[in-house]
Amino acid sequence: MRALFRPGASPLHRLAVAPKLLILIALVALLSVFGTNPTAVLAALAATTAFYKIAFPADGVSTLAKQIWSLKWLILIIVIPQVIFGAAWLPVATNALRLAIAIALATLFTLTTASEAMQVAIERAVGPLKRFGIKPETVSLTIAMTINAIPMILQFAKQTREAQLARGAKPSITLMTVPLLVASLKYADDFAEALAARGVEV
Repeated sequence: MRALFRPGASPLHRLAVAPKLLILIALVALLSVFGTNPTAVLAALAATTAFYKIAFPADGVSTLAKQIWSLKWLILIIVIPQVIFGAAWLPVATNALRLAIAIALATLFTLTTASEAMQVAIERAVGPLKRFGIKPETVSLTIAMTINAIPMILQFAKQTREAQLARGAKPSITLMTVPLLVASLKYADDFAEALAARGVEV
């Protein structure tokens, strides 16, 4: 099972999983509620850039740029149909950037949090629910899978695009669909194997 975790000694790496996850949820919620105008979204982008710089002093800005660049196909899929059907470009661009920032924040959480630490923290948090027949291991792996899924799929899309460019093929949404689907299904299989290895029923 692959993960995007990058070891480091930054304050974000050292921060415990539970408060870091709560901060992520709070930031995304604030972005969803208040990020409705260009000024707020640009402020959120500046804050996200600062978080990446704190986590990765040497290449934080370039890491964030790569994350946002990897979203270009998703952004185009969202933006182009709206513009074609007459939506004003500024609100459309604002919403697209807001989505990109939210995904970048989720990716930063994944980059600075080891999967094992994430699962242990979640299992500890939902431990009291065991008396109701809920298995903490299942809950923790499900949440970890969800958090890792988006950045991993974006990574698959990047790898697919690079492979097509290396073969001289012009990347397109049509050509990327099948290999991206195969990679995503393989990723799901890896998680299923991880569940089985830990004796968790699926």
